[in-house]
Amino acid sequence: MITKRVISLILLALCALTAPAQERLTFQPAEWDFGTIRESDGRVSHTFTGVNRSDTPLVILDVVTTCGCTVPDFSKKPILPGEKTQVTVTYDPTGSGTGVEAAKNGTADIGLASRALKDAEKDGGLTETVIAKDGIAIVVNPANGVEDLTVEQIARIARGEIANWSEVGGGDAIKMVNNLLLGCNMAALAEALTLGVKCGLSVETMKEVISVSSGRSYAMDAKLEKFIMADQFTGGFAVDLQYKDLGLALEASRDEKVPLPMTAAAVQIYEAARAKGQGREDMSSVVKVWEDLTGAQIRGTGK
Repeated sequence: MITKRVISLILLALCALTAPAQERLTFQPAEWDFGTIRESDGRVSHTFTGVNRSDTPLVILDVVTTCGCTVPDFSKKPILPGEKTQVTVTYDPTGSGTGVEAAKNGTADIGLASRALKDAEKDGGLTETVIAKDGIAIVVNPANGVEDLTVEQIARIARGEIANWSEVGGGDAIKMVNNLLLGCNMAALAEALTLGVKCGLSVETMKEVISVSSGRSYAMDAKLEKFIMADQFTGGFAVDLQYKDLGLALEASRDEKVPLPMTAAAVQIYEAARAKGQGREDMSSVVKVWEDLTGAQIRGTGK
């Protein structure tokens, strides 16, 4: 099943009936995130409301969308000063049908489609002109190791029948094990910092000593100073992603009958961070969970 994340942007071409220098038609918000949409969900729509904030009537001449799968619907009647107007944008995750329909109902002069017209569509007065053939480029991370995909494998990937590179010769076990260690190390680092602060140690002191001691880890080197001590958690490796990777490890452990008690405990810390709305923040933001629980001040100690 194919999943798409679409953000629709409205671009307006306006014509003022008078005084073009004073044109001003504003939309709030000017963009809308449809989120994740599956083909089975069908069409989704959003209506943008605009206000003519100029002192002269305005006319919307055209609404430009970024692909043929998105169709706008709007009025070309003059919008008087202070009046509102609406533009409804409909996104069709099934693709080509939207472009064909747009050409058929007159909302577009040319409809973009990645398939041949059906007989019924031709009987309805539409004609097709081939301007290009679809091409598919498969881009794989160099570390993946996947080579020589067959046409059938590519087709199955496109249909959603293959969802993991391991099904076509790629290896993901080592990535899973590595990220298990990363996630557990980060959770342990957050706990250790909290205990140290509650025992009277400064974060700076712990950094200086542990960075040259046996407790040193990649999580500490990469996350402590840059994220935790700086109290900024944008970028990096998101909590949601680390949570997902630990979940994959637990799933594999059930299949292989391998108990992972430490991993299971670490998952709960990331779950708590996600519950606090930190899913898109760097994984090191799990320290906020411990700060809330204990009152310890860990973040921002490097400022």
